[in-house]
Amino acid sequence: MASRVLFKRNNNSGVVPAASALVQGELAMNTADGKVFLKKEDNTVLDITKTIFDKDTSITADESSGTPTITAKVNNDTKFYVDATGTEFVKPVTMRDQQGLVFNDATNTNTVTIKGPDSVDYSYEVKLPAFQPLDPSVLSLDGQGNLSWGSPDGFGGNRVYVSDKRGSDDNDGVNAPVKTLTRGAQIAASVGLRPLDDPGDGKRNAKRLLEANRSFIQSQVIKWIDANFVNFTYDEAKCERDLGIIIDSVALDFTLGTNYKSVVAGRAYRRANAYTVIQDQILQTKYAILQAQQEGLPSITNPTALSRYNTAFGEIIDILENDVGDDSTDAISYPTPGSASAEEVAAKDKLQANKNFLQAEVISKVIRNLIEAY
Repeated sequence: MASRVLFKRNNNSGVVPAASALVQGELAMNTADGKVFLKKEDNTVLDITKTIFDKDTSITADESSGTPTITAKVNNDTKFYVDATGTEFVKPVTMRDQQGLVFNDATNTNTVTIKGPDSVDYSYEVKLPAFQPLDPSVLSLDGQGNLSWGSPDGFGGNRVYVSDKRGSDDNDGVNAPVKTLTRGAQIAASVGLRPLDDPGDGKRNAKRLLEANRSFIQSQVIKWIDANFVNFTYDEAKCERDLGIIIDSVALDFTLGTNYKSVVAGRAYRRANAYTVIQDQILQTKYAILQAQQEGLPSITNPTALSRYNTAFGEIIDILENDVGDDSTDAISYPTPGSASAEEVAAKDKLQANKNFLQAEVISKVIRNLIEAY
């Protein structure tokens, strides 16, 4: 009769044999879990059913921590992890023979595949931007492998379009022309203002929500004016336009941490062509702006953005009620981003220090070269 070899065993799930229960080279089994254990030369007990290995290269499945994981190593260097949340690659992933990365849609019906080119003259890498764009944007490459966000332009160039005949100041100036040079200059300025430091999701989301509700806020304020100032005669279209400019200005300022756009928007009411507003409509204008502030509050949940939002509206009201030279009017703030280099900060400071000189030089050149200028 043939002899049977029986290993030490335990039929209780989760039980691992103690090192003292085995001699070196002895096997033990857990029949409940289907596991086999081996006592090694260093007197440790190894679960040989959870690891496939050859010297320092292995694939290990482990549930001992309560979080099931699979770890793959080559020459004891970890290459990837798999757990319930997904797969994390520690080293580069290479798709051979122009194979692609395939993405399923939500119903697993259709797919999108990204592939490499048919051939390349040399290998290169592309690095994504460090932050989300503030506005609808396109990616551009700087020739050094760095991607950055840029403003999309339906007409094929970095410009804002103005047309007195075909434009409207409700347009974006990029995909459709605006009507006035003033609105065109405002849009051009906002396109050029991009933060070096990431303002954070809270401020970006607040800006997007406020801009998404721009038309709603404008219409609500117009209704509020009509309901609270009966028989008040005013240019409704210009009022709605100005409210839109104020909303855009405040949104950009609380995102970037400056007051530039708000001060400029407030000063617009102190220009000569705003005489009617200052002389005859200042009360209605003030309360319309305050109502716009109230209408936009539900869009602002980020504490820092909310504080800046209220400060920006306060600055506009202050300039409206007091002349620009009033001591209570804040000077324009040009904050220095934390990531700005010393050279960039110096360039900003020099431009500000030489602003009056540059203005005088440009005017002088115009007078010298354009005799008929007026």
